[in-house]
Amino acid sequence: MRVLYVTTRQWNPGDEFILAGSRRIVASAWGQPSVEAIYNKSPQVKSLFDRFNPLRNRSIGKLSGVFDSFVKLTEFDNSHSWFHDLEFYDAVVFAGSPAWFGGRVADLYKQLKDFPGKILCLGIGTPNKRIEFSTAELSALKSAQISVRNPELVDSLQKFGISSSYRPCPALFAAANQRQVESLESLAMVYTSDRGQRYQAVSTEHYRKQNSVFQQILDSRVADNTYIVCNYIDELERAQADFPGVEIRYSFDALSYENILHDADLVVSSRVHGCGLASSMGIPNLHLGHDSRSSTVNGFLSERANASAPVDWIQENRFSLNRLSSRLREHRELAFNSYLDWLGHGATVDASPELDTAVC
Repeated sequence: MRVLYVTTRQWNPGDEFILAGSRRIVASAWGQPSVEAIYNKSPQVKSLFDRFNPLRNRSIGKLSGVFDSFVKLTEFDNSHSWFHDLEFYDAVVFAGSPAWFGGRVADLYKQLKDFPGKILCLGIGTPNKRIEFSTAELSALKSAQISVRNPELVDSLQKFGISSSYRPCPALFAAANQRQVESLESLAMVYTSDRGQRYQAVSTEHYRKQNSVFQQILDSRVADNTYIVCNYIDELERAQADFPGVEIRYSFDALSYENILHDADLVVSSRVHGCGLASSMGIPNLHLGHDSRSSTVNGFLSERANASAPVDWIQENRFSLNRLSSRLREHRELAFNSYLDWLGHGATVDASPELDTAVC
């Protein structure tokens, strides 16, 4: 089978956690694909306004090279683009994230109009914008098999005649390995900032609440080792300035985050998918919510932290982490098998099958 995943690369590790979980679902339900390519909707690659560019047209042929250095007609990130043939693939899989319709995927939806293969949406989420579809989007989504990660999205889609069902976000299956937490010795705090790239930043109000929570945790010395995890490069210098002397962990490679969290016994995260990866690994976690998409963490069995008393929750539950960790591991297996049943693969299987790690 040849599969095209709709995702981002080198943009948001959370999207790549969803991709990893989606690949695990596909490999277990359909078998390991012989081809795995991506449609990269990273803002660096796909502009909201590409569809209005008159120079992006097959008919201009070699002339595109003349303009390319100035107006970015082509894309060289090793991903599916507007000039590639979609019919090469047997299936198109939207690997979660709220950006599953609109400008960055407009070219793809045009190609999906006559696509004869499978269209699968795994864990798409409620966007922070009004839901309205083009004719091409509506046609493709009505023919797709769709799971959503926010229950309220089921009703929203039904208003357009689009069928869907709720299941936890595929990031729940991202990690290759799980561990059993026994006690609280190490704690990871997943950081966000109100500065830097606007799609990565949070509000100043949330940023201040987050830092207050993190400082309470540090002052309480509730864990022997406490460290900060950054997901985006703009956050590094700010995190160091906010928490001098605290260890900061970061990687450009989303696959490295499993190793970054490997020794954490508890994760406190402002990022939804910091919680998702933690739950996937069997690590109990608290989420500091900052927008409507935070309901996604319910599917991870994350604790929704009260910003005024996170340390109280940690103190009350520090001796229950073993039970919480076991519950997460059981939840992952049940949720994974729910996906396989939904896709018509009824057999119970290992929720952590080996995957090829390269995505072309």
